Amino acid sequence: MTTYYTRQIAGGFQAGATVRAASVNSELDALVTGLGTVTTDINRAIKLPSGADIELTENAASRANKVVAADSAGDVVWSAIGDLSAVIDVVTASLANGDILVYDSTDLRWENRTLAAQNIMSTDAAQTMAASINMADNALTRGVFKDGAETAYNLGTFSSGTLAIDHEDGHYQYVTLAGNVGTQTFSNWPATGTVGYITLEITQDGTGSRTVSWASSVDWQDAAAPTLSTGAADVDILMFWTRDGGTTVHGSVVSLNSSS
Repeated sequence: MTTYYTRQIAGGFQAGATVRAASVNSELDALVTGLGTVTTDINRAIKLPSGADIELTENAASRANKVVAADSAGDVVWSAIGDLSAVIDVVTASLANGDILVYDSTDLRWENRTLAAQNIMSTDAAQTMAASINMADNALTRGVFKDGAETAYNLGTFSSGTLAIDHEDGHYQYVTLAGNVGTQTFSNWPATGTVGYITLEITQDGTGSRTVSWASSVDWQDAAAPTLSTGAADVDILMFWTRDGGTTVHGSVVSLNSSS
C-alpha cells in the first residue's frame, strides 16, 4: 500500500491539510477510513476535512532525525533534518553555524539569514556595532569598557539670564560667557537611587569679568561657592552630581584659572 503524508504543525497535524502523493487511487480508502469526505483536485491532492487526523506509518527507526518534507517532484516524504532545502517553503543558501530561519512575507517562504543581517546580537561572539544603542534607562551589568569616549556638548555663547544645563545632552558640557549668569537650572537628572554627573567647562570671552550666581540647589564644600576666574579667555572646570534626582546637586571645583 502507498503511504501518504502531511506536514506536522506544533506537535500535531494541520487541520484541513492537503496530502500530496504520486497518484490518487483506491489505496487511499484504507488510509483515510472514517475521516469523512475526502476531495481531490487536478493537482493530485487529497484535502482532509477540518479536524481530521492522519497517521504516518513510517517506523520509528526511519523517522529518526527527519522532518516531513517535499521531494523534488513535490511529493511529501520524510527528509533528513540536515537538508532544510527539502522542506516545503524553505529556501537555504550557504548554511552556516548560527544562521536563523526568517520568514519572507514577500516571497512567502522561510530563508536562512545571519544574525548580523537581521541586526541581532550574538551572545557568544564579539560584535562590531555600526549604530548607536539606546538602553532606555535600563541597566548594563558587569561591563568592561575599553577605549571609550563621552560626548562634549557645546552650550554655545551665553549672554544673559538663566543658563540651562540638561543632563541628557551629555556628561561633559562647555560654555563661553559673554555676559553674567543670573542663575542656572539642571534638568533630566536620572532617577533617585542612580547617580548623574555633569562636568562643566566655563570660558570667559575676550572681555572677561563675567560672573556666575549659583542656584540654591547646588551644595558646595563648606556651603561656599567658588570664586571663578574673570580674566579674558580664562577657563574654569566644575563638576556637579546628584543621587536623588536633582533634589540636591553637589558641586566641586576641578580646575580654576586655566587658559583656553
